[in-house]
Amino acid sequence: MALVGPPPVLDSGLLSVLLRDIRDERAANVAFPPGETSFSLARTRRVETEPLELLLECYERFGPIFTLRLLHGNVVFMLGPAANHYLLVSNASNFTWREGHFRDLIALMGDGLLTIDGEFHRRSRLIMLPAFHRETSPRPSRRSARRPAPPSRTCIGMRFGQLEVRAIATLILSRVTLSVPEDFRPQIHQMPTISPKDGLPVSVRPRPAAAQPTVAETLSL
Repeated sequence: MALVGPPPVLDSGLLSVLLRDIRDERAANVAFPPGETSFSLARTRRVETEPLELLLECYERFGPIFTLRLLHGNVVFMLGPAANHYLLVSNASNFTWREGHFRDLIALMGDGLLTIDGEFHRRSRLIMLPAFHRETSPRPSRRSARRPAPPSRTCIGMRFGQLEVRAIATLILSRVTLSVPEDFRPQIHQMPTISPKDGLPVSVRPRPAAAQPTVAETLSL
């Protein structure tokens, strides 16, 4: 059976995404789990700065499944071993990420392992699996007192996901220049690692088009 690519996604423009999310939320025929569903920029900002603290607080208040409104839309969180098994193993076929927030990456990176799912995702992983398979080491001799290590396991989805994220970051950063004001004098914050107390003011400016590397040149770095 030939490997058929995933179906194309709908328009990924910002306004289209916002309107579609709002329309889908209003058309839902089941109630969202309990949580904080009012509009709040402070909550959205906290997800970026203190995600663990926020999620643990909601876990204590609402249980392992709860809803948070981030920017314009409700996001349902599932925490804990049972939730992980339900989402990733026993009921994985009921979930999709291609139509979720990962759709925003499709315009930048195409149909990578982070943006595909279903049968196409599973078959793509199986094709690449031999390259990441680690042979178990031979058994030691009887004279050896060392216990053989268990065979290691590698999640190629995570490895390729990390590779794609690095490629995206490299591609973006190669198209801009970063600079700090010449008169900036940082106040050192006393922590295990040295860091500026009030952050670092960085100016981001686009490079001239002629100086920007191509995608192929970027990935070969």
